[in-house]
Amino acid sequence: MNAVCVISIIKRSEVTTLRRYTNMLIIIIIIIIIIVIVIKTEKNYVITGNTAEWACETDQCINITARCDFVSDCRHASDEHNCSKPLFYE
Repeated sequence: MNAVCVISIIKRSEVTTLRRYTNMLIIIIIIIIIIVIVIKTEKNYVITGNTAEWACETDQCINITARCDFVSDCRHASDEHNCSKPLFYE
């Protein structure tokens, strides 16, 4: 095995390691983005006494069971934003 071959093997090893670190970094960035989205979505929940409430985009609060029930309870219908299905069933 000559010196050029050894250098080539080392470079391939470095590229493989770099790819692994790049893939790990991409996964970490995706996880961080998901966490930020979840935190941003869940920020409107407020617990007062024994009642959980949803803080509308206006200064209004509604009972949490009125969130995502396909009935607009907040002005501007902010309680129905980002809903794909009802959160609570009665």
